[in-house]
Amino acid sequence: MFFGIDCTHITCSHVQPSIVAVVGLKDSTNTQYAALGLDDGSFEKVLNNELRAIQRACQQLYGHNQLPQLCFVVVKKRHHTRFFTWNKQSNQANNIQPGTVIDTDMVSLNGFEFYLNSDATIQGTSRPMLYQVLYDEIGFTSDDIQQLTYYLCHIDVRCTKAIYVPAPVHYATLHVSHHLKLHYKSQMVKDMNEINHVLEHTCLSTEKQSQLYSKFKTTNNSDMAVRNRYFNEPCH
Repeated sequence: MFFGIDCTHITCSHVQPSIVAVVGLKDSTNTQYAALGLDDGSFEKVLNNELRAIQRACQQLYGHNQLPQLCFVVVKKRHHTRFFTWNKQSNQANNIQPGTVIDTDMVSLNGFEFYLNSDATIQGTSRPMLYQVLYDEIGFTSDDIQQLTYYLCHIDVRCTKAIYVPAPVHYATLHVSHHLKLHYKSQMVKDMNEINHVLEHTCLSTEKQSQLYSKFKTTNNSDMAVRNRYFNEPCH
């Protein structure tokens, strides 16, 4: 059983919460979770909160049956590490080959992590993903989890070749992007309706209304202080 998790933070506000997507399969005795976009400072919170919540959910779902063994992996793409091979004959640096794994020297000694370059870069510099295993009840060896991760990069139905992350994680990213677009479309409609309502009850000149309208479109309409600053002006 494989799950991919991704999230995005619209704004630092309690009014507009983050968007999270979870994509996975069902009916298995072993479960692997892969989460995208977590920073190092969130690892302890994930282990104490999210992982414990997953374990409680498994206990409720499986009851007295055998509980699934869990493995939680963080996929990190926002880093500045790049790898190259050097051709002595041409005296040039080349991208590393798809399937290349780096799990020594360049990785942390305090955890279970590795770099994997899963896809073939058509243009530019290849960007390997950093995989950090936070929790593992299954007992993967380094070779096993690296090979499994690489295989999961080949099963995306949108592409006939390997992609840069495991398919479940990519699906979660697509869902987050889709709902983020829907959120902004919905927010834009609300902004349009409210600005029209406000302008109908003002006695500002057409030019002034146009200026305020442009400002309002880029403003969070939940911010009452900003809205009042724009529209509580004397008539001209």
